[in-house]
Amino acid sequence: MKKLSRVLSAVLAVLMVIACFAGCHEKDEVAYTIGDHTYTSAMYSCVLYISASSARNLIDTYVSDNGGDTENIKYSTYKFNDKREVAADGTISYNDHVESEAIRILTQYSVIMDKMKEEGIEIDAETTENAKIQASYYWYAGCDYSTYTSYTGYGADPSSYFTPYSEYFEPNGVALSTYEQYMVYEYMYNFYFEHLYGEDGAKEVPKDDLTKYLTEHYAIADVISFSKIDDDKKQLSDDELTKLKEQADGYAARINAGEAFDVIYKEYNASNEDSTSDSSSSADTDDKTTEAGDDTEKEYTPESYTNVFGAEGTDYESSLYEDVNKLTVGQAVVLDDTDSKSYVLVVKGDITKESYWLDNMKSGILLDLKQEEYDADLDEAAKALTVTEDKHATSPFGVKDIKFR
Repeated sequence: MKKLSRVLSAVLAVLMVIACFAGCHEKDEVAYTIGDHTYTSAMYSCVLYISASSARNLIDTYVSDNGGDTENIKYSTYKFNDKREVAADGTISYNDHVESEAIRILTQYSVIMDKMKEEGIEIDAETTENAKIQASYYWYAGCDYSTYTSYTGYGADPSSYFTPYSEYFEPNGVALSTYEQYMVYEYMYNFYFEHLYGEDGAKEVPKDDLTKYLTEHYAIADVISFSKIDDDKKQLSDDELTKLKEQADGYAARINAGEAFDVIYKEYNASNEDSTSDSSSSADTDDKTTEAGDDTEKEYTPESYTNVFGAEGTDYESSLYEDVNKLTVGQAVVLDDTDSKSYVLVVKGDITKESYWLDNMKSGILLDLKQEEYDADLDEAAKALTVTEDKHATSPFGVKDIKFR
């Protein structure tokens, strides 16, 4: 799993809580000393939770890919190999894997702080503040700032759709201040990565390599979604589905005959606004052209209705990627998206025509290309650090004590 994804692991993971502290323990006592850096019991609890979440995600995927029973998984029975993968012939127990991954996270932070000190660089106050602000959105709303503003823009309360992270971490003795510090560490991790592999970095990745990866793993398309579900969350009748598909196919035919997509897009949204006051039920969730309670027409821009489709394992992984990627630029087709239970009209775009897409996706592409190397280098440097555990401080935290909600 990508290091960057650790920030989001609580949303994606099976929910769990760790046994609370015994009365004689303080959450700010030092649990680990790694090199010249110390980490509190609360921080250890935080990364242990995240490590367990990541491990369970890996097991979930393994079981699903191998046709197992995903409803009754006994996580403690699975083994990991030395590549940190779930494997039938693995020799590392689930418990040992989770514990070692938690220490690995903290050790990598120590290595990065040492290297940044040696090079005389640091994350600035604004970046630190942004990290803490992002943490607060996860803590109180259960999602990042971008998702929060997307939902509130439609008048929706994000906490009604996501579980605030406070409900995950507070039972573990982890306060917002600790989660904020964890997020600062993660921003630091990515800052140093960009310092090495970004523009003018010691290991800068050439633009041609970035563009090659972009075109081989991503595609873009203008999109209109036609939901197969009605306002009562019931599937449309066969006759209704037939009419919906005919409508989508008609739009595709008009575009393939030369009509502009934005004309179709406006026409479709206008027809839905006439038939229902809930425009979000018939428009793509990424549409930002109107806001709740605002009848003022917004300017249409490419990113208003353009979606990124990524290959398996990428940040924008999509089951529709292969279908979209094989189209020619400008070609319109209607795809059946079983994931979102909708017909999707897509018009393939040229992802290299403007620098916008590479500029905005560069960080993710760099991680795809170089994160494995980056982690390996950090792990190698970590071998020179002494790791000291205070067993009194860590004793309340055992993987065996993790409880499901």
